[in-house]
Amino acid sequence: MACSKNEKQLKVLITDPISQCCIDILKENKIDVVYKPKLALEEILKEIPDYEILVVRASTKVTKEVINVASKLILIGRAGTGVDNVDLDCATRKGVYVMNVPGGNTISAAEHACAMMLALAREIPQACYSLKACKWDRSGFVGTEMQGKTLGVVGLGRVGREVAFRMQAFGMNTIGYDPIVTAESAKKIGFELVSLNDLWPLADFITLHVPLDAQTKHLINDEVFGKCRQGVRIVNISRGGIIDESALVRALQSNKCGGAALDVFAEEPPQNFTLIQHPKVICTPHVGANTAEAQLEVSKQMALQIVDFVNHKALTGVVNAPVSKAMSIENQPWVELSRSLGQLLAALISKEKKKEFQVNVTVYGGPTLDFLAELVRVSALTGIMGYILRQKCTIINSTLLAHEHNVKIFVDVTPTAPSHYGFDEGMIMGINEINCTESLVGFIRQKVAVLHSINNSVFESPVPLSQRLLIYSKTKTPDIVQVMNGLMKSNVVVNAMYCSKPNNEWFVVSTSSDKKTNIAEGVKPSIDELLVA
Repeated sequence: MACSKNEKQLKVLITDPISQCCIDILKENKIDVVYKPKLALEEILKEIPDYEILVVRASTKVTKEVINVASKLILIGRAGTGVDNVDLDCATRKGVYVMNVPGGNTISAAEHACAMMLALAREIPQACYSLKACKWDRSGFVGTEMQGKTLGVVGLGRVGREVAFRMQAFGMNTIGYDPIVTAESAKKIGFELVSLNDLWPLADFITLHVPLDAQTKHLINDEVFGKCRQGVRIVNISRGGIIDESALVRALQSNKCGGAALDVFAEEPPQNFTLIQHPKVICTPHVGANTAEAQLEVSKQMALQIVDFVNHKALTGVVNAPVSKAMSIENQPWVELSRSLGQLLAALISKEKKKEFQVNVTVYGGPTLDFLAELVRVSALTGIMGYILRQKCTIINSTLLAHEHNVKIFVDVTPTAPSHYGFDEGMIMGINEINCTESLVGFIRQKVAVLHSINNSVFESPVPLSQRLLIYSKTKTPDIVQVMNGLMKSNVVVNAMYCSKPNNEWFVVSTSSDKKTNIAEGVKPSIDELLVA
C-alpha cells in the first residue's frame, strides 16, 4: 500500500522527458524527485532499486527485468495514455500499481486524427511534396469531400468521441463500435451503434481508438479488408499492431484501401519501409499527443495523481486495481480493518499449518457501496497472503496469489449488526474447518479499526489495529507480569496492554517499534509479531 503522510519520504525516479510542473508539484508535496531522462536500460537497472515510484512516458520500457530488480517499487506512473510499454502482468504479480493519465492528451490526439483524416482525403502531404519538387501538377491530386461520407469509429472512448464530434461538423455520418457502450448513450452523442461486421462495409473512413491487447492485435487484417468498401481509408493514431501492416500493404497495392494515415506502427521506429513509403500512405512519428498543451496537462495530472496516491486520497488512473476507490480516505478504515483481521487470522491459522482454506466474512453496516464486499475481500486477502507468503502483497496481487495457493474467501454484507456486539460498523472473519476453527471480530470506532474479540473472547477495551502488536495466549503464557517484565528487559517500548474476558484468555501488547523487536526467548508472543498498521 502507499505510505501515509507521516511515513518516510518517497523517492520518485523520472526517466523520460517531462514538463517541469510535474517535478515542482511532487516536490511541493514533500516527495523526493530525481529527474534522469533518457536513461539506458543498464542505468535504469542500477538506479531503480532505490526508488518507490517510477515515472515514464513512451520511451522507457518497463520490462520484467526492471520490475524484478525494483525491490522498493510500489507504483509505476505512465504520463500519457496506454501502458503497453509496461509489463503489466509482471507488475501485477509483484503487487505494483500501474497508473496512466488517460484524459490528459485527449484533445491533442483527437485533433491529430482529424488533421490526418483531412490530409488523407485531399492528399495534402503528397501535393506539398510535389510542389516543393518544383512541380505544378493540379490534376494529379484529386481528393474527396468529407460531406456525406460515413465515418466508422472503432472505440468510443474519450478520443473516439472527440474525433466524431469534430468530423460531424464536416457533415460526416458517424457510426461506431464499442463493446461497453449502449445504443442509447451512443445516440446521445450522435452515433449509430453497430457491430464490427456491420461497420466494415458501411464506412468510407475508419478511425481506430482502442488499446492494443490480445483482442485488438491485427484487428484490421486481410479478412476485414475483404468486408470493407472499395477504396476505404484507414486512420490509426492509437497503437501500432492493431493493423496487420502486411495486410494493409496488400490492400493498398490492390486499391482495396484508398489510403492510410498512420501515427503509430507495429515497430517503432518503423522498419516496414514498403508501407511508409507507399504513395497512398501519410505518416507521422507517433506525435499525436505532442502538443505543448498536452505535454503540460499529462505532466500536471501525473503529479497530482501520484500525490493523491501517496496521501491515500484516490487511485486515479490505476489500471490494475480491482477496486479503484480503495485508496480514498473515507474507505481507509474498512481497508485497514479487513487487512488487519486477515493478517491476524492467517497468524492463527498458521498454528495449524494449513495451506489451503476458506475464509468467511460477514460485514455489518458500513457505507451503502456496491463495491464494499469487493473492497473487504481484496483487502483481507492482502493481509492473509502477505502473512502466509512473507512477501509484499497489495490489493493488486492479493487475488492472484490467493488463487495460486487455493485460498478462498466469501464476503456477505448485512445492514445491521447483532445488538450484543455493541457496534454499528464492523465484521466477523473466520474459518470453520475440521481441526481448525478460528474467529475474529473487529469494528470501526471513530474512523479507527479496532479488534473486538478473538474466538469469542472479548477484550475489555477494543484493541486499535494501528501499531505493532504482540499477541499472547493464556494457554501458552499464563503470567502477564512475567511477560511485561521480560519485555522491559528486552527494551521493548510498551504503549498499552489489552486483556480479554473472561480470565485474560488473550492479552495484547502494542508497541511503536518499527522494526522486528529483539524479545527474550521466555517472553516471545504466542503468535508471530504482527505489524498490522
